[in-house]
Amino acid sequence: MPPWETLYDGREFLAAGAKTGLSRLPLNIPIQEEISPVPSPLKMLALISSPLDLEENERLAVEQEQEILLQATNAPAGKGLLQIDFEDEAKLPIIESSLEGAYQIFHYSGHGISPENGGGLLLEDQEGKKRATSVADCLQAFQKGEKHLRLAVISGCQTARTLHAVGFHDLARGLVRSKIPAVIAMQFSLTDEAGLLFAQNLYPRLIEGQMLEPAVSATRRALRQSDLTHIQADAFAPVLFSSNSQPLKIKPEEKLTKPVPSGIDFSLHLPLPQLAFGFYGRRKEYRAIRNGLLHKNHRAVIIHGIGGIGKTALVSHMAARLRPYFNGVYAFDCSSGTLAPEVILLDLHRYLERQGIKALQPLLHQSLPPDHLANYMAQILSQVPLLIIFDNFETQLISKDSRHEIKDESLRTFLTTLIKTTAQGSRFLITSRKLFDVDAKRIGPIQELALGDLSRPEALGLMQKLPHLAAASFEDKLRAFKTFGGHPYALIALDRHCGSKPLTEV
Repeated sequence: MPPWETLYDGREFLAAGAKTGLSRLPLNIPIQEEISPVPSPLKMLALISSPLDLEENERLAVEQEQEILLQATNAPAGKGLLQIDFEDEAKLPIIESSLEGAYQIFHYSGHGISPENGGGLLLEDQEGKKRATSVADCLQAFQKGEKHLRLAVISGCQTARTLHAVGFHDLARGLVRSKIPAVIAMQFSLTDEAGLLFAQNLYPRLIEGQMLEPAVSATRRALRQSDLTHIQADAFAPVLFSSNSQPLKIKPEEKLTKPVPSGIDFSLHLPLPQLAFGFYGRRKEYRAIRNGLLHKNHRAVIIHGIGGIGKTALVSHMAARLRPYFNGVYAFDCSSGTLAPEVILLDLHRYLERQGIKALQPLLHQSLPPDHLANYMAQILSQVPLLIIFDNFETQLISKDSRHEIKDESLRTFLTTLIKTTAQGSRFLITSRKLFDVDAKRIGPIQELALGDLSRPEALGLMQKLPHLAAASFEDKLRAFKTFGGHPYALIALDRHCGSKPLTEV
């Protein structure tokens, strides 16, 4: 039997008709006639799963999809009605913790698993590689968000397809049974181009306040009207399961408010400057550092780039995500003055002592040479794994023969020996405006990562978090990126100027 979505009455396909629509409701799931309106703005969590070991032809157009979703955010009729947070580390624990953020819309873009192979989604394992995740595991991860979620869009192949009529064990039906009022999933494979076009047409309609069923029908119709034959065929892949016709109805009494940027508080472990606009982008850089520290046995990573490029934001994000792999995280803000081996020892001792670990206490007040002190500390740090961060390390450098090196001889000897002899356990992250000379041949693998400008979708995502640029149209944001580039500080400075002048004047 062909899918219901392909029903044709001689004039139009009913599921893509201008006057008709089609949604499904699985057996034994009641219609939710009364459902409370949601506050404004709507919050969407966009999860993009692109494991590192996908074949080249399997990779998704991640940045293009991010731009499409950001463009929906800037639709004139829905200005200020949608706030999007992107998450591209598609791991079950990350999904669970992210869904605690009270999102009304969950958007998944990635690969689904066919029913013949058990169903579910293709997520990531701890190394960022492919992990086939069962329907049961996915549903368990979604439990954290069930209270707030109103719509789940699963843009993954075959996530709404079953092997036989009595099974109905696919992910889409499972989510509806979890009392999520509406789920859109795919009943067969669709191309990446069709998935992008689907998102491009669906979300502006929802933000404008259209009811879900006609919005999905209009989106199918847009795919049917494509000039590309394979996209026309994909128009019938999306399946709408719905127990309520208007799950995203906004509270009428709510006044529209601009999204409030959520700061990231790392004060428990990180005495670093607070990040006023949170973490933005840097997907490739984050993964390169994570894989270097966890899987390639890199002793240390030096992240270098000009001021304001986002080094501190990146290491703060790294610390939050990598914390489960270490006994703790400690950061030194080197901008406060000259660093000394004795200061490093004392601060780490106090940090570990608060956790009931006094292993460094015997080294206090011993007046040991810096290399001896480093050797003793390395033995302990190999047994007590810490992620140790040195932020703004350029303050400890001196220029010499067109190169940069640590200016204090004791500190240079201490850190060189510490990194060299900490063969396992603890790892080091160093941020600096200047790349400095650490002899990797003698010390062991040291990763060097230069930070450049944000990519276009990353820059657009940052602008969406800034108080003045967030209100600019999508076209104006693109012009701002073309004019000022993707340097984070430049965009933040631009936003400050927009507080007193229109963007066109600035």
